[in-house]
Amino acid sequence: MLPKVAKQFILIFISAIFAIGLGLWLIRPPADISQALNPELWGADATEPSPVALINGEPVMPYEYFVFLHEQVRFFEQTGGADIWEVSFGNTPAQMQAKLNALRQLSLVRTVSAQAAALGVDLPPSAYAAAEQAAATYLAQIPPELAERTGSNFGAILPTMLQRQMLEYMYERVTANFTVSPADFEVFFEAYILSSTNYVRISSTVAHAPQGEYPLGEQAAELAAEILRSGHESQLPPSLASIISISQAQDLAASTYPAALALEARRIEIGDVFVYSAASGHYVVRVDGRSIPDVDTLASSALEQYTKIRRDEIFNQQYENWRGNEPIIILNDEVFTSISINDFEPI
Repeated sequence: MLPKVAKQFILIFISAIFAIGLGLWLIRPPADISQALNPELWGADATEPSPVALINGEPVMPYEYFVFLHEQVRFFEQTGGADIWEVSFGNTPAQMQAKLNALRQLSLVRTVSAQAAALGVDLPPSAYAAAEQAAATYLAQIPPELAERTGSNFGAILPTMLQRQMLEYMYERVTANFTVSPADFEVFFEAYILSSTNYVRISSTVAHAPQGEYPLGEQAAELAAEILRSGHESQLPPSLASIISISQAQDLAASTYPAALALEARRIEIGDVFVYSAASGHYVVRVDGRSIPDVDTLASSALEQYTKIRRDEIFNQQYENWRGNEPIIILNDEVFTSISINDFEPI
């Protein structure tokens, strides 16, 4: 399990990804709750679910919103683990961040799809087949009760899947002429190879002492450090066993540890022991192994990252031109607040 500080770092990275190219978002609740519940404003009637929000006056229905939220939940958990939901991005809990990211991504997809239609761009046949497969896969992954409650069926969500395919297709069209600048990549690679957090990976033994009564936790961590240095962690005294938990952390990027360790990752030696404190307690890390790929491997991964960054810059600039003014998102507060990542769990 990653330390809480590591998960916060990952979450900041996740949120930064969805902020690139999307500009300033104007997300606000309706003027009053009666307006939020007004069927005429939301374009809904008693026979269908209420919209989650309005984006530039157009309703966002639950069946399309949950497609994007499902994507966010999977991305968060794949990146930070199942307990990523315990951390926050600044003052924003991870769950709320995922819910907002889903709205932003939905708005992006709508904008690009509308621009494609205006330009007369059609999807290739393969994209239609991919959208149909994506719709079937999504419906197989969500609980039947959620599908029923949100009106999610194949016909309802297929247009959303087609819009997502159009985003990918337009991205490829817009960035198709990108070529690598050798001089630019050389500068990028120098910075990449100097940054230990990009490639140094370490396996370690981690001892954790909770904060509790601070002096007790601090003293326990110091004793644990001595034990890890000696290699006798299996002989942890009973007095410490009730305070300290010891676990193995295999093949972790150096960036998952505090900056002081990450910056020294290229110079650490096997057997080195580091002690640091965080909000969740005191940690002792003993380096059991470390790996640094050869230059050719680094160059390959750096080129992949460099290409993705530069293509994203090209597409984001085009997207800004297409989008014009920032989208105005008005939340249907009652519906939006009721949505939870637990909705994807079977009842």
